[in-house]
Amino acid sequence: MLIAPLVRKLVQPIARALPIAATSALLTYAAPAAGSAVFNAGMTAGWTRNKGGLTATPDPVVEDEALVATFGPTAGQFGDPGTGTNAGRNAPRLETAAPAGDFVLYADWASDPMLAHLPQWSDAGFVLETAAGSARLELYIGGNNTQVLSYNDFAGATVPGVAPTPPGESNGTRKGWPAHHKLERSGDVFTISASFDGINYSPVAQRTWAVTLTKVAVHCYHQNPNGATSVFRLMRATFGAPQRPTIRDTVKRNTAFLANMSDLSGLV
Repeated sequence: MLIAPLVRKLVQPIARALPIAATSALLTYAAPAAGSAVFNAGMTAGWTRNKGGLTATPDPVVEDEALVATFGPTAGQFGDPGTGTNAGRNAPRLETAAPAGDFVLYADWASDPMLAHLPQWSDAGFVLETAAGSARLELYIGGNNTQVLSYNDFAGATVPGVAPTPPGESNGTRKGWPAHHKLERSGDVFTISASFDGINYSPVAQRTWAVTLTKVAVHCYHQNPNGATSVFRLMRATFGAPQRPTIRDTVKRNTAFLANMSDLSGLV
């Protein structure tokens, strides 16, 4: 009998503080730059799905605002694009016409498909393509299923990169794969960086390549899923700046609420 009056006493101040409807969203996302691929309404114009040389893999599909690429456990549903000048063209990828001049491209993956089981070279990264050849920059998990590794291949030259370390730990001591990638071109210098949180990026590899690009792509593949299914979920490929939310000023100002919780203006 005493519970209902107590609940009313607690709820009434909160109800009085809340307006009938919020005047603006708590979090707002900046509009993606022109040419970006976001999948909230299906495939994005200007971007093309390309399975490369791994033609037996299933077609990627847009599902839950993500581009989903699946690598199956049976022969022909997975593969390795290999190495060499044109190896990047063998990898399954989402590609678009390369911007003229300098650019920054962010790729955000929704999940970590490399840690579901013991893989052999489960990879994701970027492909740069010219009229004559291609190059790959990527991160991968090796057969030990713990250490984050990196790789880049420019004009047929294979060069190892320096993979970022999971925050607070030595690389290889914990399973971890950076789900946020960044590709930058400045003049003839290409840099790939990666991040575990989408905020703090660490350089992975940098190469100089004096070329005119025709296409730029976000790519992934799995050499051998070892009896399991590997799923890559690409949420967005954003030019210019990462698509992070902006928090309303009222939330920033109201970091401390009154002890009786009567001021909730920062939450609406």
